[in-house]
Amino acid sequence: MAIGLHGFSETMRGTWTPTDGSGRRVCWFSVDADATDAAAYVKGGVMQLDGSFFAEGLAENVPVKGTLEVQLLRRRIAYRLEFTGADGKPYRYLGEKTLGLMRPLHGLTTLPAELTDAHGARIGTSLTRFDARRDLAGFLRSMRPAEPARHARKSRAS
Repeated sequence: MAIGLHGFSETMRGTWTPTDGSGRRVCWFSVDADATDAAAYVKGGVMQLDGSFFAEGLAENVPVKGTLEVQLLRRRIAYRLEFTGADGKPYRYLGEKTLGLMRPLHGLTTLPAELTDAHGARIGTSLTRFDARRDLAGFLRSMRPAEPARHARKSRAS
């Protein structure tokens, strides 16, 4: 009867670079991760994401939804976010943290990604980071442990 993770909140900040050559721009996202779909979490480490996304000149402070796939044995954490740009078109932010043995903190805090249109064509690249000095305390406070299975069954029976 282990207590698992129910969810947490995370903010990643950095830049994105459009493929049109217009130069580097501000990019960030702030999401709440939710693992209440126990089957999806146990099967593939999948959590649902919901929050806000900002990519200067593309989508500024828009709602974002997606998934976070945690595969510790494969040493990867994959982000798949979907949002609507200022032009009304759908876009995706696809990133993956690689958990290296030599630099584990770097792997946990650095997220290279690409931005694509609805057809999968790359429109830019991104590099965001989790700022531990600025955001670690809030991240830790946001962690929501799952209820033990026995307690959860009692709650549902009430």
